Amino acid sequence: MVAGDSETAAGGYEEVEAEPEWDIKHRQGVDRRASPYSAINILVVSVGKFHYGLIVDKLLDSEEIVVKPLGSHLRKCQIYAGATIQGDGRVALILDVVGISKVMNLSAVSELVQGRGQQETELINPDAQSFLLVRNSPGEQLAIPLNLVSRIEKIRCDQVELTGGRRNMQYRGTTLPLFSIDEAATVAPLREHATHLYVVAFPLGQREVGIMVSEIIDIITVAATIDDATHKQPGIMGAAIIMQKITLLVDLFGIVAKMAPEWIPHTNLSPTDSAQGQHILVVEDSPFFNRQICGFVSDAGYKAFSATDGVEGLALLEREKIDLVLTDIDMPNMDGLEFTKRIRSDPRWSGLPIIAVTSLSGEAAEKRGLKAGVNEYMIKLDREKTMLVINRYLKR
Repeated sequence: MVAGDSETAAGGYEEVEAEPEWDIKHRQGVDRRASPYSAINILVVSVGKFHYGLIVDKLLDSEEIVVKPLGSHLRKCQIYAGATIQGDGRVALILDVVGISKVMNLSAVSELVQGRGQQETELINPDAQSFLLVRNSPGEQLAIPLNLVSRIEKIRCDQVELTGGRRNMQYRGTTLPLFSIDEAATVAPLREHATHLYVVAFPLGQREVGIMVSEIIDIITVAATIDDATHKQPGIMGAAIIMQKITLLVDLFGIVAKMAPEWIPHTNLSPTDSAQGQHILVVEDSPFFNRQICGFVSDAGYKAFSATDGVEGLALLEREKIDLVLTDIDMPNMDGLEFTKRIRSDPRWSGLPIIAVTSLSGEAAEKRGLKAGVNEYMIKLDREKTMLVINRYLKR
């Protein structure tokens, strides 16, 4: 847990979740360490658009906390922002990532990075997405959108319990329901006779759900062309070429929708429901996220209109009757903030609900969005929460 708002050093507090560890020998099947003790853990944190790494001994967990003020003997220390008392009674100090950057004089490095100019910025593909690569068999590679993953757990196979015909595991004092990808899709099953497996946990409304896989391969960011027709099926949203292999893209919500449809009530909307006839404008420059959002909006019974930037969005507003707007913030030609301001300045659309669905997190970014006129500011991409917000605005 660290102090968060990079643009106002005395801002609020954010919870930073580190990417979970797994045995390095599982990465591409090769142990690349010089020795068993040479591996280190690096926690990547953000200060505005600048990122730096903190080397830590061990990654423990993520937790929601109540921030307490520092004692008088630590108040002048710039690297701590506060303290908290954990459930077991131990005190944990909260790192201030902005303060650390100042103590280490990282602002000079930040200026150097920012000074490289637009030329390098243009080399970054805005359509690049991060995936967690997994597999159950050596010949079949699967990819899970990393932004949906809350944590990864390595467990013993005997920790999986069969209760009431459903697989579960005891998890943080409660029950974590477990599914495997092959239960919903035609893919290779979990390996037999294994002693351990991995659970990829992700949020679903007010609960968490786990997807079991046999092996974690890697985390990779790619700008791949997605084939959403050839391999599309329940639990699989399509395929892409990743690391020179045809890779199936896992639809986590599709798996749950097939195995436990009662947990996703909005997937059961029929043409007679009140959603029918309501129009939602999706403004998103990433083809991957644009397809995802339009897909689950359409599945819920709404009619989706798609635009790739604010200019196209305004043109669609002129032509179509739109009941709600979902917009990204960081887009070419006209970003989501300017797009929202244009909508709010026009009396025809001044009361139109606008929901920001973006990768730009942090208190300062959210304040800019709300100041521009968005009604809700959401981080990509929690399908369940997004649908709950849409339904609240269109069905209240």
